[in-house]
Amino acid sequence: MILLNKKLMVLMCMAMLSACGCTPISKKQPDLSTQNNQNTANLETAINAYQQKNYATALTQFQMADSAGNKIAPRYLGLLYLHGYGVKKDEKLAFSQFQRAAQYGDVGGQYWLAYCYENGIGTSQDLTLAKQYYVQSAQRADYSAAPALFALGRWYEKGVSGKVDKNRAANYYQLAAATGYTEAQDALKKLNLDTVKTIK
Repeated sequence: MILLNKKLMVLMCMAMLSACGCTPISKKQPDLSTQNNQNTANLETAINAYQQKNYATALTQFQMADSAGNKIAPRYLGLLYLHGYGVKKDEKLAFSQFQRAAQYGDVGGQYWLAYCYENGIGTSQDLTLAKQYYVQSAQRADYSAAPALFALGRWYEKGVSGKVDKNRAANYYQLAAATGYTEAQDALKKLNLDTVKTIK
């Protein structure tokens, strides 16, 4: 009787798991390491193709990586559509891909979304959102965040959404320059020369 109750309980447990969408332990689970390896391979192939300007291959591979859940692929898909590389140029589709990448926490996606908001590309211009996404992208303060740091430096140097603040501009340029970002190094030199000229 006790044995029958245990079997009945196991069957009931399996039925309940099955009803709520859970997979019983006895069924083989997918090998996530194989899926991750394939996802990584698709992304690497896509990036190599993109860098070699083989945009048709890049598009296919980025789409495969995106379908597999890669969080960087939408940024590259956005760049393909933004510039019309291997596809018909479509700023709205580029914008939506950058939104997806930014939602995934991709620093590059956040930068490009900010760029779109700042320049009204694929959406209405919104300087508040542009600054918000530049700041989000700049949080890591490493080379991947350097374009956002540089953009914030330019933002304050030019007074994009308010008054000019060359000290804040210099701070952002210094952070970007410290990562080796040459545009920021050049901007910092120019800013320092301009500041010296102003003081004389």
